[in-house]
Amino acid sequence: MNKNQTHANAKNTIKFIVFSLIGLIIFLTPLPINGQSTIVIAYLAEQLQLSLSQIIPTTLLITFWLSTLMATYFKFSKQPHPTWAERFFLPSIPWLIIRAAGTVFFTLCHLKIQIPLITSENTGQIIYSSLVPTLFSVFILAGFLLPFLVDFGLLELISNASARIMRPLFKLPGFSAINCMTSWVGDGTVGIMLAAKLLERGLYSIREAALIAANFSAVSITFTLVVLHQVNLEVHFFAYYCIICIAGISCAIILARIPPLSQKPNTYPFGKQSIQKVGEASEQTHSSLRLATTKAGNTTFKEAVLINGGFNSLELVLGVLPIIICIGVLGLVAVEYTPIFSWLSKPLVPLLSLLQIAEAKEAAICILAGFADMFIPAILASQTITSDETRFIIAALSVSQLIYLSETGAVILSSKIPLHIVDLILIFIIRTIVCLFIITALSKIYFYFFL
Repeated sequence: MNKNQTHANAKNTIKFIVFSLIGLIIFLTPLPINGQSTIVIAYLAEQLQLSLSQIIPTTLLITFWLSTLMATYFKFSKQPHPTWAERFFLPSIPWLIIRAAGTVFFTLCHLKIQIPLITSENTGQIIYSSLVPTLFSVFILAGFLLPFLVDFGLLELISNASARIMRPLFKLPGFSAINCMTSWVGDGTVGIMLAAKLLERGLYSIREAALIAANFSAVSITFTLVVLHQVNLEVHFFAYYCIICIAGISCAIILARIPPLSQKPNTYPFGKQSIQKVGEASEQTHSSLRLATTKAGNTTFKEAVLINGGFNSLELVLGVLPIIICIGVLGLVAVEYTPIFSWLSKPLVPLLSLLQIAEAKEAAICILAGFADMFIPAILASQTITSDETRFIIAALSVSQLIYLSETGAVILSSKIPLHIVDLILIFIIRTIVCLFIITALSKIYFYFFL
């Protein structure tokens, strides 16, 4: 090896180490910030939201209308479309309608026009005031910062070692461990965004991206505490979080082996996989390291972070956020103003009674309402259920169901991960049943022996 090659290899190694370490710190490392343990991306998103709180609503209002009008123009224009328009402003007709509806809903809430179905405190205002500013901040930052995790060799390095765990347990490639940790430790929406990005790049098959989105889009540790606080049981947080982790891991193992996820094709719709088997086929650690440093050497900061990262952020804000608003609002309307969830919950009551869950009728409604929004079960439980054990079970189950139309479900539906609404309904039902048995058993053991 000549001197120039040695210098290039050293430069690539340093580049790989520095940028990958930045990604790990930002997305996966809990740090004590202002007296609380949080991850850097969550802290940065919170600070961005606070600093831009006065201008976010108006900025998004203008952005959504420009996006909707331009998408409508390009969709029906017979002129040749520029490349950037194809990426940002050419959804299918159904998605264009949903994007436009989200824009209208946001506008009604912003202007405080009183339409009870859409703009009440329990429907549109929840999405407008609580969810949208948070997602906007996360989308902006994650779009720019995700390349540190995926473009500078970290996936190549961990592919071989992690495959020994991820492949037999979850039927996922080794490098998906980064995706799983990003979702579990960080935020579920970020994990879905990362899975969609890797699917588009040909690193995940359809089945693998679906498995990630449906099994590892967990809420952050901080928000699990918020849920437990809502039902006035935060003193039990340690046991609560241990039970959530056991239920989540068990559920991911089971769902990977049964329909509908097991029936998703193991094909690559956006291109041939580039590192799917490379790390797993190699038994030599240095081969993975060489792949990692080579990847880092072939990636420039400008292209990966500034250009691709900027495009990622724009795509999320322009295309995904209005869709989340529409689906989230309609889901909350279904809970608040229709008897749908009350009807659907009736078959669940005998099962809850069989499991000796107190106040089974009220608990059943709380459990199914989680499909609309993750926080609704905790709100309903705090208002209608007196049993500490039942409130504890509902709080644990609500953050284990994972598929919420107001957030993760809407992000999945608006991404290029081929999971449709019927898939999400089935996954939600299966996750609910599997986690219900596990969480109920562990909760009863905890309450019997330790309280």
